[in-house]
Amino acid sequence: MADWGSRAIWESQAMAFSRRTFFWTAGGLLALSGATAAYARFVEPKWLDVTETEIQLPKMPIGKGVKLLHLSDFHASPEVPYSQIETAIRLGLERQPDLACLTGDFITFRIRRIDQYLRLLRLLTDQVPTFACFGNHDRVNLSDGFKRFQDNRQVGQLLDQSGIQLLFNQHQSITVQGTPIEIVGVGDYLCRACRPESAFTGLNSSDRVVILLSHNPDSKQMLDPYHWDLMLCGHTHGGQLKIPFFGHRPFLSVAVTDQTLAEGLYPWKPAINQLTERYIFITRGVGNLMGARFNCRPEVSLLNLESTRLHQQVE
Repeated sequence: MADWGSRAIWESQAMAFSRRTFFWTAGGLLALSGATAAYARFVEPKWLDVTETEIQLPKMPIGKGVKLLHLSDFHASPEVPYSQIETAIRLGLERQPDLACLTGDFITFRIRRIDQYLRLLRLLTDQVPTFACFGNHDRVNLSDGFKRFQDNRQVGQLLDQSGIQLLFNQHQSITVQGTPIEIVGVGDYLCRACRPESAFTGLNSSDRVVILLSHNPDSKQMLDPYHWDLMLCGHTHGGQLKIPFFGHRPFLSVAVTDQTLAEGLYPWKPAINQLTERYIFITRGVGNLMGARFNCRPEVSLLNLESTRLHQQVE
């Protein structure tokens, strides 16, 4: 009887311990998931990451350098207030760039308080030459329902009034810090508005650095035959939600076919009759969709462009 009683007591204590362990574990996991959700919703989307990337381009003159501010995917909306966009712009301007390029998705659905948005964008144009292309969200949703985006004139007017040079299948020559540059901007790939044959018409790429603005990096195949040195893109948000232990690829779709190009700098093959390698740079963007980011902070990108030949001489 004593043995039976001791065993019963032991089993009772073990069951109680198992229940306590279960409830403590479950409670801990719930608390952790709640904290993670709160972080992804209220902390990381506003925690801007200022990055600097060195890019060597053969056509950059020796001894010259250009600091380029690349911003994308503002997604002005209730989830991304103007204060966050202003912070991103001011952080970029603090690094004293020579040039700014914006690669689309200025809004998510429509512009609210265009006067406030104009004030923010003029912070850029008051300081540096600023160029932009459209993104897929810049076609404003004019219907009451969740239907197709129909018209980009509202965003075009915003850019024009702010002094930003919109390049819609066009190119523009500029000299920055003694460096002649051609900036090309194409329409959005998803909106079927990308017209490189128009954008590159009459462009002299032989002795000028060609910077290409294209919102969606999937457009690289369409733009492949044309001569450019550096393509700047957004659209992916870097994946926006990147779950640990799932490798380098984001856990959720980044709305592109080629998900190996989610963020950062990538070499790209030369065009026909072009001897040197090209580069694609994809920024994670300033804003977001649905108000959340995880393991993928919003980004203010500074690109330091310099000559490849300078490094060859040093070596």
